[in-house]
Amino acid sequence: MTEFSTALAKGKNASLPSVRGKPQVHNIQYLRAIAAMGVVVFHAGSVLRAGNISFEPLAFGASGVDLFFIISGFVMVYTTHDQMTAREFAAKRMIRVVPVYYLITLLVFAISIAAPSLLQATTSDPVQLIKSLLFIPFEKSNGLVQPIVFVGWTLNYEMAFYALFAASLLLPAHRTAFVLAVLAAAVCLHPFANGTLAAFYTSPILLEFAAGMILALIWRGRRNRRTGVLLVCAGIGAVILLAQIPGLHRSLLYGLPYLALTAGVLLLEGSIRHNRILALLGDASYSIYLTHFFVTQLFAKIIKGLDAGPGVALIAFAASIIAAAAAGVLFHKIVEAPVTRSLSGTRSKKDKARRSAAV
Repeated sequence: MTEFSTALAKGKNASLPSVRGKPQVHNIQYLRAIAAMGVVVFHAGSVLRAGNISFEPLAFGASGVDLFFIISGFVMVYTTHDQMTAREFAAKRMIRVVPVYYLITLLVFAISIAAPSLLQATTSDPVQLIKSLLFIPFEKSNGLVQPIVFVGWTLNYEMAFYALFAASLLLPAHRTAFVLAVLAAAVCLHPFANGTLAAFYTSPILLEFAAGMILALIWRGRRNRRTGVLLVCAGIGAVILLAQIPGLHRSLLYGLPYLALTAGVLLLEGSIRHNRILALLGDASYSIYLTHFFVTQLFAKIIKGLDAGPGVALIAFAASIIAAAAAGVLFHKIVEAPVTRSLSGTRSKKDKARRSAAV
């Protein structure tokens, strides 16, 4: 039996050892930074279009989402402890995701009431607000399945994945295998999906979470510089080659190459010199992802209003990327990190009180 199949068969103990007492995987933070900035560059393309410049390769930046999903699958297996209960896991994920997302959602909803002309397909529909806050996918007037904060469609997948992962923690064994089986079964049902919810939650993009999980099972802290470099090069080359094939689903076009890329970067852990900027952007990646569109759309509207030429648009494009990153980092420092620390501290105190009462 292979090492992977052995780990998978163990189920409950198939995840990596507890992250407690282990150093943070710095290279994963760097990948988070790259993924977030890729999405920023993609949406900053609106600034170029406002200046009548079309540059198709920018669409590649949208694949940062696929990298995020692989990272998410990896991190959930890597950081989940055998002793962690479903309740503890769910609480940690909720604290990490919900407060900031709710804040941005309510802000956008307020804009839809006060200045609807600033928005496109987002309206002040209270039903859409409730669905957005409950992470229920719905189709907007533009035909896209997006919540009020349009980039939040990825969080609908993330929260579903977290719910599935939490459910697996209720099982006595074979937890990882259970999650992988459910994800695979869901994707197999995609051809038969009928309706927005069914089509959304059976998308092949779910396989990217599974890929990250499997990678965590296989990696187990290994380091190999030569193999790491080869895998990174293979991942980049695969994206370029697969992009020439029309009609490929993003789970193949980006998922497979980014799996190789992530594996390579993990094998290079310790070989890449620590980079403060990438580490900072990685820490702030969630805030950057949720706030960047305010900046890029502002720049786009300014360029369009000025009827600026290509030269000014190019400068504004670069400035919008830098400004979006800076705004995200600032939001992370001022809002996200303090709120997360505060709520995590409150939860820890409640857990301690609960354990004391049980003694």
